Amino acid sequence: MDDDQRIQSERSPAPLADQVTALATEVSRRVKGMSRLDKALSKLGREKLLATPAKVAQVVAELREVADLPDEIIGEDLRAGLPDLVAAVEADQADRLAQRRVSFGIELTRAAGEADLQCRLVTADPMEYTLPPFTVGVDLESNRASLRYARLEVAEVAAEPSKILDEHRKQLEALESSWDAGVFFEALALAYRQRCRESQDPMGARAPLVDLLPRLALAFQKKPFRRDPTARNFRDYSRARFAYDLGRLRREGRLSHMELRLNLGPATGEATRNKGNVLYLEDGPDRGQYYLSAWFVSDRTEPPPEETS
Repeated sequence: MDDDQRIQSERSPAPLADQVTALATEVSRRVKGMSRLDKALSKLGREKLLATPAKVAQVVAELREVADLPDEIIGEDLRAGLPDLVAAVEADQADRLAQRRVSFGIELTRAAGEADLQCRLVTADPMEYTLPPFTVGVDLESNRASLRYARLEVAEVAAEPSKILDEHRKQLEALESSWDAGVFFEALALAYRQRCRESQDPMGARAPLVDLLPRLALAFQKKPFRRDPTARNFRDYSRARFAYDLGRLRREGRLSHMELRLNLGPATGEATRNKGNVLYLEDGPDRGQYYLSAWFVSDRTEPPPEETS
């Protein structure tokens, strides 16, 4: 190839397919950048999202990443306006937080009263309320609330009074839908006997409460699980429900039944450090104790001696 032919070849345009591919790649790059911006802006237009600080933080992070894209992708004018938008979003979130701090306690107390529930502030920082039988921990910065029973979280919801009360009703119904006190006592006694046999301990020996929980969970299952023991048929029986059922025995004065008496051993000192080995039983709002063990003893009542003439 002579010099004229080589120069002509270098000046000739790339094949059509290559031109189309190159242009399509650039267009796609710009479309993706604009699409990210469009999605972020559409999210900020939703009131529900603006009331969820964690989601707002994700959108703000996305806007900051989009602002770092080259001018040719989103345009210099759009990119230049993003810092002001981010500042406006953060100011809006700060205003919402300030409003929640002023109104939350008032609204929760009023809503609880309308539902015939007692609500009391326990601590202001961290913010905690009693909504018997639960303790409600509130984080207004994340706008989340957690319901706890026996110092165990049973649910997490948005920090909105209506949603907290809805969840309160749902969780209380779940706790109350367990077995009644008499049936629970019998199941607990059976679980205790099984544990004693397996560990070759005599009746009356102390058994760790946590060793009885899995046996109770199996006893709590209904026929569908017994016929087909799959996750789909399993009924949850949590530590919180176990604590509630034990507490109900004490509240109803049912620690003696079937000529047996249930005893509970408190956890003290080092034993309370490992929360996985102990169970907190509530005596009322802000009152309770950790327990480590349980055991049954005979509670037969001896008949009085016969009178002799």
